[in-house]
Amino acid sequence: MKSYECEIVSYMFAHGADQGTFELRATEIKGLLRFWFRTALSSKLEDNIKGLKFIESYIFGDTSQKSKVIISVDAKPSHEFKVPIQGRNFNLNGIPFPIDPIKYIAFGMYKNPRDTQWNSYVDSGTFKINVELFTSDDKEKEYIASILDNLFFLFSTFGGIGAKSDKGFGSFQIKSIKYEPDKLKLKEDINNAVENIFKNSKEIFDSKKPKDINFEAVNFKDLNSKDLPPLPSYPFLNPQEPETFGSIPLSNVKLNEALSKIGEQYYKFRREVEKDGNFKSSYKKDPSYKAKRALLGLPILYQQPRPTVTLNNSTGRKASSLHMSLKKINSNYYLFYVFLRAKICDGKLDANGTKVTPSSDFVDLHNKFRKIWGVKDE
Repeated sequence: MKSYECEIVSYMFAHGADQGTFELRATEIKGLLRFWFRTALSSKLEDNIKGLKFIESYIFGDTSQKSKVIISVDAKPSHEFKVPIQGRNFNLNGIPFPIDPIKYIAFGMYKNPRDTQWNSYVDSGTFKINVELFTSDDKEKEYIASILDNLFFLFSTFGGIGAKSDKGFGSFQIKSIKYEPDKLKLKEDINNAVENIFKNSKEIFDSKKPKDINFEAVNFKDLNSKDLPPLPSYPFLNPQEPETFGSIPLSNVKLNEALSKIGEQYYKFRREVEKDGNFKSSYKKDPSYKAKRALLGLPILYQQPRPTVTLNNSTGRKASSLHMSLKKINSNYYLFYVFLRAKICDGKLDANGTKVTPSSDFVDLHNKFRKIWGVKDE
C-alpha cells in the first residue's frame, strides 16, 4: 500500500449525505482521479473514445470488472466550522461591490443571505490518501503506480476536493510533491506527467491487445495557429499550449485576502466575457450559436425557466473550463489555473456557410483571463 500525505491549503467543503458534517470520501477522490486520467489521455488520444474507455475501465473498474485501484482516506482536520468566512470589499469602476467576494465565489455554501450559517468546512489540517493495487502482474502494478503518481500531481496542482473546488476552495498539497510556480518548469512537469500517463497506459493496453481498438497518440496543433486544433469530447490539458495554464503570485497575503482577490478578479473576468450581453455569441450572423458564456459553465438558474440558449440543441448544464487552485509555497500563496478545453457543441453553418467552432472563443477566454490578472505573455 502507498500513502499520499496531504495538507489542506484552503477552506474545504466536503461532506457525505449529511451536508452539516465534514467528511472526506474515498469515492469522490477516486472519481476525481478518473476525471484527471481522462483529461490527460484526451490530450494524446483526441476523440478515441473506445481506447480511452477501455483503459480507464481496466484500471479503475466498471460494471463488468473490478477496479485495480482501491482508495481509502484517513482525515485529521484541525477544526470544523460553520461560521461565515469573511472577505474584503473592493470597488469596481469606483462603485463598491455589494457582495463579499468570498461569498460570491462560494455561492451556495451559506444557508441564508445574512451568512449566519454556512455548510460545514475545515480550514486546515492533514489527511492521508491510501492506495492499494490489486493485480498479480508485477509489471502492470508498476505501470499503474506510475500513472497514479502523475495523476495525483495533476489533480493536486489544478484541482481540489469538495464543493467550489474550481474556484480556489478545497485546495490541498501533497507533501512529497514540489509545486513549481515557474511557467517553464510547470510546462515541463505537466508534459512529463501527461507523457508518463500515456506511456504507461499504452504498455498496459498493448499487453492486453484488445480487438478493433487502437491507442495511438495524435499531434495537436498549436493553439495560436490559424488552423485551430480539433476539440475532443472530453476536457483535455495539452502541455504544448502553455497559455492555457500557469500560476499567479498572491504574495504577502492571508488566506481570506487571497480568496477575496480571486473573487474580485473572477467577477471582473465574468463581466468581461459577458460584455456583449447575456449568453450572446461573438458570431453575430448566427445568434443561435452561443457558446462563449457556456465556457465558464452554465448555472442552475439556466434551467429555470426552460432555457432559450442553445448549444447544438442541447439544454444540459456545462461545467466550467476554468479550474483554479491555491498553493502555498515559501509562506506565499499562488493561484494555479488551467483551462480544460472541450467540444461543447458540434458547430454549424453561419449565414456565409462557414462552420463555427468554440476554439476561437477559448482563445478569447484565455486572453481575457490573462489581461484581468496582468499575466504577460513570454
